[in-house]
Amino acid sequence: MERQTVYCDMDGTLLDDENRVDKLLKKLMPAIEQADIHIGIATGRLDYMVYGYQQELGLTMPIISCNGALIREYGQKEPLFASYMPIEKIEQIIAILQKEELDFHLYLPKGVSGLTDTNRIAYFRELNKSLTPRNQIPLFIGPSIMQKKELTEVLKILVIIPDEQKLERMRVELQDPKLTIVSSATGLLDIMARGNTKGHALEQLQKMGRLDLAQTLAFGDNENDIEMLEVAKTGIAMANAKTEVIAMADEQTASNTENGVGVYMKELLKRY
Repeated sequence: MERQTVYCDMDGTLLDDENRVDKLLKKLMPAIEQADIHIGIATGRLDYMVYGYQQELGLTMPIISCNGALIREYGQKEPLFASYMPIEKIEQIIAILQKEELDFHLYLPKGVSGLTDTNRIAYFRELNKSLTPRNQIPLFIGPSIMQKKELTEVLKILVIIPDEQKLERMRVELQDPKLTIVSSATGLLDIMARGNTKGHALEQLQKMGRLDLAQTLAFGDNENDIEMLEVAKTGIAMANAKTEVIAMADEQTASNTENGVGVYMKELLKRY
């Protein structure tokens, strides 16, 4: 059997609701490695945020992060692929967000920046206290993040909008031909340069010779996973996935709280 590749979304897919990795998949990793199946992570998070899970599972495939805007090997500074937002669009978006009094964070290859120590940045700061120095998330806080030189490598703008009606209104208001806008989780709006998706990232990895899409499986649960499930040979939706994800997926597995990725992989291994 030809070498297979599997890419998994993180939140709501590879992780349960307590941010714990799929325990059945972890147990199966020796057999998965023996079968020459290579697993990678595709996430809306910045890659620093998944280093611990990468280590826990012993994964070696490049990390797809920021919804496909960044592809990088674990622990490496230089990206294999990076797509940055146009500065003029960043400035326009920030002006709108500030007028609406919405909190936002900028995701860059070097880390996460924000005007204030709030929301996700406050969470990351606390999380860093429990992480090894290599796995800590670099944070940059204060008005200096708005300098033009700091906006040249923005991969993603994360907007925190707890009110779902306002989130949908802002999604419409921010629509632009040069942007891709998706929701990666409840209350979060992700804005990237046009064309940046997890599916596009898989296509980039195929061009690099790192995988064959005809031998690739993908797991996901949210709207930012749809393109990845479309381009993979087999797209698998979690039982907890959004309705539109389940509708377009090739197959379905158990939920993230029921070790859905591991359940599917256990059945797949029976073919080896």
